[in-house]
Amino acid sequence: MKANKKFLTAMLAACMVITAFPVSASARPAVKVEKVTVDTDNDDYDDYKTEIEVEFASKVQWKRDAKISSIKDNKGETYKGRLTDLDDDECEIYIKNIKYGRTYTIKISGVKKRGASSYGSVTVKAKVPKLDGRLKVKEIEYDEDYDDGMMEYTVDIEFNKKVQHKSDSYIIIKDKNGKSYSTKDTYVDWDDDECEVFLSKGLEYGKTYTYEIVNVRAKGDKSYQTLKGNFRA
Repeated sequence: MKANKKFLTAMLAACMVITAFPVSASARPAVKVEKVTVDTDNDDYDDYKTEIEVEFASKVQWKRDAKISSIKDNKGETYKGRLTDLDDDECEIYIKNIKYGRTYTIKISGVKKRGASSYGSVTVKAKVPKLDGRLKVKEIEYDEDYDDGMMEYTVDIEFNKKVQHKSDSYIIIKDKNGKSYSTKDTYVDWDDDECEVFLSKGLEYGKTYTYEIVNVRAKGDKSYQTLKGNFRA
């Protein structure tokens, strides 16, 4: 009988210890990252050109003072950043003076899985690719517009960088048979990272045309270049 009493006393003491020290992990389930997307061509903020979009694996809730508590790259350098667009399953991160071609470890504090009892932190890893320094055509769009009693045919060209052009720069647009719709004398309206070419005649929607852009360069580059390619009207 005494042995049984000793066993029951030991079991009761063990249960009391477990009750006094509950496991915290079950009270605050971890926030998990589902996907990280890096956009190096973002113009939302002048000092923060690269947008890092984080999607979570579940719905989350944000503390009023949620923030980025630390940012460090794979070289050991630290950075400042901003946390924006706090949604119920995602957020956006911007890193000041970011260096391309590095991997960043970003710690966000003040977030919890929806329904959890308390707020915690989540660590995000983002690999930021190296920038391609070459000037490229990003997008081309053909447009027809009736203005002041006349039909205008234009091709809008958007570049991946701000551009500079020479006084004798020109853009030639041709079809697959070699027929030209613009010449060296065709008017081109240059503006920052795009230009508008005013054609002598209209293009046919759905057909493919070639372009040749002569004597342009990315702003700040030393040498001018010629860009060639094709597009569908």
